[in-house]
Amino acid sequence: MSSTSIRSSIRIYRQLAGSPTIDAGSNEQVPGNVLVDLDGNARFRDDPATPDTGSGQAPLVDLGAFEFQPATPLQFRGRRRR
Repeated sequence: MSSTSIRSSIRIYRQLAGSPTIDAGSNEQVPGNVLVDLDGNARFRDDPATPDTGSGQAPLVDLGAFEFQPATPLQFRGRRRR
């Protein structure tokens, strides 16, 4: 199997807003030296729109290898067209 076919068969799964995996992990199960997810984002990030269902002190870790990254509002700079 070529490296291209291996790479194309890999799927990356991330949480969508409202996923039951957000803020549902157990902080105690995360090793002390793990501070970021596989994307390099903070491992403990609270999503205010999702109830905490995991265990530990907030912010709670998400289930899975990635922390949910809520969309941030776009900010436009510069002049407006008339």
